[in-house]
Amino acid sequence: MSQASALIAGAYAHAAATARTAEEAYRKTAAAEIARLASHRVTAFRRVRLVEILEKAAAATPAGEDALAAQQRRLCHEIGWTGEPEAQRAVLNRLEPVCLALQPPEGRPALPTVQVSLEAFERWFEADRKVSFYALFDIHVQETPVVDF
Repeated sequence: MSQASALIAGAYAHAAATARTAEEAYRKTAAAEIARLASHRVTAFRRVRLVEILEKAAAATPAGEDALAAQQRRLCHEIGWTGEPEAQRAVLNRLEPVCLALQPPEGRPALPTVQVSLEAFERWFEADRKVSFYALFDIHVQETPVVDF
């Protein structure tokens, strides 16, 4: 290989190494951004699910019954709680403003009130428990073999 060819090959090798480094950096950045967006998507859909659970429970409560208690019972059922231990009661008590915002006297929840209440609850839960509230919805069911007799 001539000296000129070696210089050209070296320049292309350097360009290839630089391109590889740039690509790897971009892939790392893109992966982090995709993970961040996925996390936001998951949280948004879990918020929808929580609001639907609480709103439907309140709407299905017969007149004269406690809609807040019905909402709490339904949520406990969804996440596998009894609602009896003190730690669970603390969470349910902190969630009361969200429940009440979803059952206003005029019958139509005010979005800003629900959002503010829910965001305050989420911040409290995460600060207190060091995990997202929505992790409670990740109920892992252990597979068991089906046995025919």
